[in-house]
Amino acid sequence: MSDFLDRRELGNTGLRSSRLGIGSSFGVSARVIEEAFDRGINYLYWGSIRRAEFGRAMRNLGRRHRDELILTVQSYSRLPAMIGASVEVALRRAGLEYFDFLLLGARNEAPPEAYIEAFERLKEQGKVRFLSLSSHNRPLVPQLIGDEAPYDLYMVRYNAVHRGAERDVFAHLPEQPRAGIVAYTATRWGHLLDARKMPPGETPVSASDCYRFALSHPSVDLVLCGPANAAQMDEAISALEGGPLVDNERARIEQIGDYVYGVDSYGELRGLDAKTGERLWMSPDMTAQARWSTAFMVRHGDRYFVNNDDGFLMLAQFTPTGYVELDRTRLIEPTGGSGTRTPHGRIAERLINWSHPAYANGHVVHRNDHEIIRASLRAADYR
Repeated sequence: MSDFLDRRELGNTGLRSSRLGIGSSFGVSARVIEEAFDRGINYLYWGSIRRAEFGRAMRNLGRRHRDELILTVQSYSRLPAMIGASVEVALRRAGLEYFDFLLLGARNEAPPEAYIEAFERLKEQGKVRFLSLSSHNRPLVPQLIGDEAPYDLYMVRYNAVHRGAERDVFAHLPEQPRAGIVAYTATRWGHLLDARKMPPGETPVSASDCYRFALSHPSVDLVLCGPANAAQMDEAISALEGGPLVDNERARIEQIGDYVYGVDSYGELRGLDAKTGERLWMSPDMTAQARWSTAFMVRHGDRYFVNNDDGFLMLAQFTPTGYVELDRTRLIEPTGGSGTRTPHGRIAERLINWSHPAYANGHVVHRNDHEIIRASLRAADYR
């Protein structure tokens, strides 16, 4: 039997969770969620987008199976005094008496004591049982774990591209008190499923293998999925049946996620090692070296179409050793203004084009403030 089919205790709560949880943001129907429960999924996460169908599923399941469910409600509130009212509204909408976890979302610093006091009041009222926290500041998480810590569950980003949690979080988890760990963005917002974002010669990763990747790390108790329909729910559940990745599967997925390429806010193109965050190289050749300079990149085979904000169309390759420009042409005139004010001070005004082009049927469609153009990308059209 697959290890992933066995449930795990979340921290020291006594709550035993399925290794897969369902998030509320993507519109899956109540029927699909209820069928997933019948197949063993008992962790439901009501996040910042609280869709009615998700609430309906919690209400229906809660009437018959409340003791078997683990339900989390998220709060992004930056006012501790508002958390109680928000939780009460969520309870009424879902027809529930209590949530198992209150999650303080996107906390990149230790929450002030007022948040803990708000949780304690809700706990005393029987409206929540345990406290959870999510953070993009990975080194913060180990600092919050301890005998006196109010948190029983921590949610961190972890996937084949974002593997920093292995170094910053998982390597520092104590055996006791045990910290429950939830991984999210397992597919990197769908990027690992997208053929256009794969390295040359690689096929996309399946969603099932993305979940298996996260679950294969022994520190991860459960991984969140965000299905929009029954097919995506089936794909996610198949990860539990597939079990841990074998060595060659994990090596392939890590290789796909090893490198990240992008433009920083000053127009510098950079290549990064995704595992360590190390900067491998920099290039000023693709974009203007100016504040907020940018480019739009679309994969095509072993190369990319790149449209920078100066109006140039380039054909280029990104490699672990550097940027390779194969050709460029002026496609359209930049007609917009960059502005001069930013939250960090004034910048030089320049003409820009920040419209994303569209590619289809061997053509590119682009626009500025005065015109929309379509240009052929087929060499035969220029002979």
